[in-house]
Amino acid sequence: MGINYDSKLIIGWRVDRDAAHAHAAARRACRCGHDTCSFGACWDPERLELPRHFVFKSCMPFFDCDAEYIEIYLSLNYTAVALNDLQEISQQVDWDAGRRLAVSLGADDHAACVFSAANVW
Repeated sequence: MGINYDSKLIIGWRVDRDAAHAHAAARRACRCGHDTCSFGACWDPERLELPRHFVFKSCMPFFDCDAEYIEIYLSLNYTAVALNDLQEISQQVDWDAGRRLAVSLGADDHAACVFSAANVW
């Protein structure tokens, strides 16, 4: 058994974990059938009613952390590997809709940021 570490590129906002869970629960988005899941990877993106091009990303900031420490982000959903592809996608995004949702989920009211979030498992 070992500790694995990666980081996730976030283009968006860190949101309140409990608010994101409430958002998912209200839409019955958990694939496992529970009202709330501790890990956002179980959420069905089609049921979440997110603005187009956005997804929730969850990260565990340290090894074997309890569910209460999992961090949830509203991030641009990208598969681009080239900067010009990412630039093209970002021009199609309704950033205001993403910002409104993020703020309603407890994020600070500011433009989307680009940063890396630790994910340790």
